Amino acid sequence: MRGDLTDEEWGIIGVLLPAERGRGCRPAHDNRRSINGMLYVLRVG
Repeated sequence: MRGDLTDEEWGIIGVLLPAERGRGCRPAHDNRRSINGMLYVLRVG
């Protein structure tokens, strides 16, 4: 999708984030998807 992190950009920041893990019965969320969502909100307001 336009504006999402490239594989190269993700390679740089992905290692800085905590491991993806669920809490109790909730499944883990994809860190990359969460970051892309935050960037989307910053872009469009």
